[in-house]
Amino acid sequence: MLERLGRFQRGPALLMWSDTQPLEFASGSWEPAASVTTHAGESLDPSMDFFSFPPAEIGEVATASSTLRRNKGPLPLLLRLVLVLSPGLLALVVGERLIESLKMERGDSDGVRIVVLLVGLASAGSLWRVTRFAHTCSFVGANGVARFRMTRSRLRSCKAEVFQFADASELRTSQTRHYHAFLYLGTEYNFTWTNSVGERRYRLKGSYYSSAGKPNAKCGFYFALSAERAWSAVLAGQSGAPVEQDGSVQFRLKGLDWVRVGPGFVEFSTKWTAGKFETEQIEGATMSGGSFCLWCTDFKWASGKGTLRFDYGHMANARVFLLALEQLVGIRI
Repeated sequence: MLERLGRFQRGPALLMWSDTQPLEFASGSWEPAASVTTHAGESLDPSMDFFSFPPAEIGEVATASSTLRRNKGPLPLLLRLVLVLSPGLLALVVGERLIESLKMERGDSDGVRIVVLLVGLASAGSLWRVTRFAHTCSFVGANGVARFRMTRSRLRSCKAEVFQFADASELRTSQTRHYHAFLYLGTEYNFTWTNSVGERRYRLKGSYYSSAGKPNAKCGFYFALSAERAWSAVLAGQSGAPVEQDGSVQFRLKGLDWVRVGPGFVEFSTKWTAGKFETEQIEGATMSGGSFCLWCTDFKWASGKGTLRFDYGHMANARVFLLALEQLVGIRI
């Protein structure tokens, strides 16, 4: 089972899957090694509270993060209610004063009261969500990733999510920037692992806002990016790209299409055409607009003479493709 969602029960000296055999850990919070960084590559904040331990099956932890801080707990219910209701009550008082000062007719005053009520309800709902006790800690290891969610209280069980790289064969990633009338609205990201028959085994997705393309270091995007790097390292191995016995590496595209990278050549096959090019025929390579572009001589492609274009989001293990292209063909993007 690749994506295992279960509940942990906290005890003084062990942590248990409710649906599997118990996993034993030392009591207390997990303490990271000196080499561990955040998912964004920054030094860990000493105040981070890793309220769950990383499972042994994900291997040695390389990056980790937690939204919870030490000695921090949920707000008392009474204080939370005061914080949530105060803006709405204040809006009601201001609305009534405004109605009195302007001496509004009944029809107009009722309209103002409705607007104030809607604003108060919206603010109360937002503040209730913001002030809730909900925290996440996550780990990226050499063999997989794990993520834990704690809600409402430190004494309640945590939701656990564990994924081992060995249970998947391909990873496809994409980032989509959304615009309206040339105005940037945000970016969505999607990292999806699948098995050999294309079944989804694990997915990390979300969105962020950064016109420069670099989100805040606390953004969940970096958890997905760190997982991709660890996954690619497993595929590449210590010797670099995962070279088959014939010296080449094949990367699947959409459907039955594929690209193969070998010592001194790039070969491809799509439903439109197929070909093979030696290093001297490849003038260069770029990546822009979510696509790989190979500039080749003596070749005509539907999008233009001498240009081979492959959608980044359709290519399996795209980061490893870049590594293979550099090491086997001598082309760096």
